[in-house]
Amino acid sequence: MTLDNVAIAQARDRLREKFLEVLNNYSWVEGRINHMYLDVKGLVTVGLGCLLENVEAALKLPFVYDKFYINPYEQFKPATDALQQVQNLKYLSFGQNQIAQSIKPQLAGLDKMCGFVEKASSVDIQLAYEWVHKQPKGRGPRAYKHPIYNNLKLSNQEIDLLAESKINEKIALIERKLGAQKLYALPLNAQLALLNNVYNTGHLYKDFTQAILDGHWDVAAKECHTKVTADGVYPRNTLVATWLCQLQELEGKTKGFCAAFKDEVDDRWGSYDDLLTRLENFNSKDLESFKKIDQLFSEDFSDS
Repeated sequence: MTLDNVAIAQARDRLREKFLEVLNNYSWVEGRINHMYLDVKGLVTVGLGCLLENVEAALKLPFVYDKFYINPYEQFKPATDALQQVQNLKYLSFGQNQIAQSIKPQLAGLDKMCGFVEKASSVDIQLAYEWVHKQPKGRGPRAYKHPIYNNLKLSNQEIDLLAESKINEKIALIERKLGAQKLYALPLNAQLALLNNVYNTGHLYKDFTQAILDGHWDVAAKECHTKVTADGVYPRNTLVATWLCQLQELEGKTKGFCAAFKDEVDDRWGSYDDLLTRLENFNSKDLESFKKIDQLFSEDFSDS
């Protein structure tokens, strides 16, 4: 069936909104980091995994000074007890556990209280970018925050706007590569898998993309593997494989990788729905389980 322009626009909006929902529900997919930091590849990044390719890209963003930032390794005391309370909330909200998630809504209106008022100068933005760029990779995002060299941040609103801009850019890339008709003829889970691939890597994996276009969900699930060793990558690989193995199961032909994947899911969590719930509430105690799941991607299922 050929989609008209209205149907394509509606499908595009649905994909964008669903992927934004993924980024917010599974915040560990990219994290919500309001200052510049290095990702697992050592690239300067901000917000919901948005790459800043150069200083010019950083200068386009409305960074502001974080006046009441507390260096976790030193004692910088805010001026009042009220500011201390706000800072405590912000510190607790950094995690991905249930306590952190419950606190985040309380922070929605606290930007002005926490110093999101004074626009950073271009000199300070450039200095912060260059300082972060020179740091060693492989550290947690908080390690790249500094009360002198990187004391800038983006508001939550700007983080969301930047993420939307990146999503629109990546959707446009996929449409150029595959054509809008092919993309939106695919099930939503497959569209999300493609968008996740290009959002995180900047390009489409060739074998992975072809498997999706051919409707070979089992092959695509195995090929979705992001070959980077980092704690946040393991659950993300599991999430994308779940989307694709769900499609395989709907067609009643679970085999090969998806059969082994489902066995692991059933043994560890009981069902795909239970796994998705666990992913929404992911914490470090689950990491070993996702590392075990990740080992499936290196196994040979060609004879299955």
